[in-house]
Amino acid sequence: MENVDMKYSFCSMEEPTDEQLKQIMREACEDAKQRGKEAKEKYFRELKQAIQEVIKEYEEKNGTT
Repeated sequence: MENVDMKYSFCSMEEPTDEQLKQIMREACEDAKQRGKEAKEKYFRELKQAIQEVIKEYEEKNGTT
């Protein structure tokens, strides 16, 4: 895979080349996938913690510990 020189500036009046756009989109996609994965892991970690807290409160309230 060819590495494209990423000296493109979004403030430039020049349009990016197809290769530059391809690399920008690839990097944006990889970043979005990673952020989505991290958000999903955080969500389920917090959900699991909330469930454990509710179970603990229920057991304390009903004396089932």
